[in-house]
Amino acid sequence: MNKPKLSEVYYNKFKEDPKFFSSHWDVTSRCNYRCGYCTYNNRDESFYSYEHVLKIIEFYDYLYENYNLCLTLFGGEPTIYPDFLKIIERLGKSIYPLQIFTNLSRSKEFLKEMCSIRNDLKFFASFHHEFSDENTFIEKVYMLRDLGVEVYAKIMWDSQKKKEIKDIYEKVDGTKTIDMIYHPNQSFSQEDKDWYFEEHNRDKALQYVNVDDTPLSYHQVKLMLSGMANFQGYLCDAGRRNLMICSNGDVHPCLTYRKMGHKPMYNIITDKPYIEQNKIQCVEPECYSEIGIPKVKKPKMVCMVLDERCNWNCDYCDRPRINKPKKINVELLREYYPHILKAYQDVPIHISGGETALVDEQCLDYIFSFDKKLIVETNGLFFEKYFDKYYENIESVTYHCVKELDQDISYEIDDNKVSYLIVVHRLNIHQLEDFVSKYPNRKFVLQLFYQKYLGDSDFELTIKDYFYLLKRFPTLVDKKELIRRILVPKNIDDMRKRCFKEFNFLGFDFVNGRIKFCKQSHSFTDHTQLNEENFHSLINGELKSDKEVDDICKTCIEVVRYIKP
Repeated sequence: MNKPKLSEVYYNKFKEDPKFFSSHWDVTSRCNYRCGYCTYNNRDESFYSYEHVLKIIEFYDYLYENYNLCLTLFGGEPTIYPDFLKIIERLGKSIYPLQIFTNLSRSKEFLKEMCSIRNDLKFFASFHHEFSDENTFIEKVYMLRDLGVEVYAKIMWDSQKKKEIKDIYEKVDGTKTIDMIYHPNQSFSQEDKDWYFEEHNRDKALQYVNVDDTPLSYHQVKLMLSGMANFQGYLCDAGRRNLMICSNGDVHPCLTYRKMGHKPMYNIITDKPYIEQNKIQCVEPECYSEIGIPKVKKPKMVCMVLDERCNWNCDYCDRPRINKPKKINVELLREYYPHILKAYQDVPIHISGGETALVDEQCLDYIFSFDKKLIVETNGLFFEKYFDKYYENIESVTYHCVKELDQDISYEIDDNKVSYLIVVHRLNIHQLEDFVSKYPNRKFVLQLFYQKYLGDSDFELTIKDYFYLLKRFPTLVDKKELIRRILVPKNIDDMRKRCFKEFNFLGFDFVNGRIKFCKQSHSFTDHTQLNEENFHSLINGELKSDKEVDDICKTCIEVVRYIKP
């Protein structure tokens, strides 16, 4: 089976219920078992007072009131907390059951009393062979089910007791799962893994879906990814639609952050609680439990159009043909630029025009005043006017060095920040080799002309031209880009949908007040209005285009370069 695309793995409830909120509460880290494979190191923790616990419950009151809360109580062993019955009686109710992770070590009478207090309980009952008696465990599972309670039996499959525990698993009827536990001196055979995979193909309790709505269990996804899922660098709803609360009141966006020792967001007992308004960027390479929380990839670049005016009038450029050039909306820039920096703090930001040097100097002063180095695109005028002034705040420069290849480069900047851009088209490709050879120490970037809204054009490159570029300039062209141009993408509509999921080159047009969906789209193509509602949806991966596939997508190279159809 193919590996699922990580950005397309969603838990059904997140996908279907916009008010769904997930939370795990570590009622107590104390446990009455001492399993050799357990990773908890505070199993002898003292119990916190009920007054302490009540402050956490009061925070859950807020979540119950404002969201469809799916709360899971776990530990340690949560049911050994002295006032556990008071806790489940005091907690609010939701359209989702109150879930309890437990080893079922409490007596049958205690479990029955729990069920008499609430009729919306769901048990995740874990069997641990070192301390659990199999017959007693199975009896309690069936007793709870006879009371009308949903019980999900979770059998811990220790590699040192494979056959015995597998036999116990086979004895348990109904909804169940089995988790592999490895030891250094013994692991699972391929036959074990095949059986394990087959079992989880039938798992209906923990299901996720990929882009094709194919059911996948959490465990399937882990297996297909050859271990724990890696969402490092993704923007995640943890903290926004998911919280993990520790017994001492510390709040983390997710279980993974708690497990890996990250500083908590705050402490409910001593601080003012809050919920993140935007997605957070995941820094961990392994996701332990939150694979189902919605995630999106960060854009590879954020492009900002600051002006439409240009001191050149190239025949192959479409902008002057479409728009009467306009200047920047300064108020809009000041309103949204700080938020862009916060939302995309680790993403390269590219500024352009028109010609960047024609942007009002006060606007340039403003954007360069922040602690963020920028990528600048210019036809050379920026060197003349501002290069020395803003040099320290420039990450790199894309220098559109000549209009035509029969000219000389006006500004030969001996700087590793500068890349020399050439727009290659049908009418100048025959001059390209001679031009590049004149400047052996320059770092050139070839941008291949593609037809946009110019209609039939003498500038359009042919398949013969593409093969020529592959042969003569293998280090200056993207081979995959050229090959895909030659082959021509087939399913444009499907690729467009994938493009919006990936947000490969996000754009902000501060001249016309628009959000652009990709680097290729200009202000006159695919866009939506830049306003507070759309911006909030955008940074949380929820903004979608309502436009049909247009000509810009049929010639798009950015999509096929980064998204495999």
